[in-house]
Amino acid sequence: MQKKVSDIQVYNAIKSGFACFKILARESLSRRWGKMPIKSRYLAGRALVYINGVAQNPEIYFSRAYTLGMWRSRVDKWTEEKNAKETTMAYYIVQSPMDFVINASDAAMYENDDLCQAYYNFCKSVQNWEYDRTSSSDTFRMQSFKFAHDIITQSRQLQSMVDIQQSNPLMRPLKRLMYSFQR
Repeated sequence: MQKKVSDIQVYNAIKSGFACFKILARESLSRRWGKMPIKSRYLAGRALVYINGVAQNPEIYFSRAYTLGMWRSRVDKWTEEKNAKETTMAYYIVQSPMDFVINASDAAMYENDDLCQAYYNFCKSVQNWEYDRTSSSDTFRMQSFKFAHDIITQSRQLQSMVDIQQSNPLMRPLKRLMYSFQR
């Protein structure tokens, strides 16, 4: 049985995770910057600013209180346009809060598929945790701890990647080796 973590610990891990993504994306972009078109550079800069905003206040981008109303209105609009009778499946079709965050941040992960996939997984864990912990269903609330632990684990892994990236280039292989034993 895993120990219970507080919402404050999870929010700190979320903030740390997004801050790490900003650092990793900036580092990745710096290696590609010279070969990027001007428009991609501009979009990447805007995406980094967006990620910084998410890192500073993730509640605005993921919490049920801020995002559910807009998500429901997108679902209602879609079901009306498609003349659909069932709205439950529409939640899987229209953009979720996580999708908005990913789309707005996408340019910062320019040609870095591994970082993009890690970002997607992190955002998905954050949204699932937020919506499960605030659900009216006991089942969802009881399983939200799994996502909380995923967020904390992913945040620690991201922090170790940042530590490696920000270390002296001669020390990076040693740090990679050190972190590989800690897993």
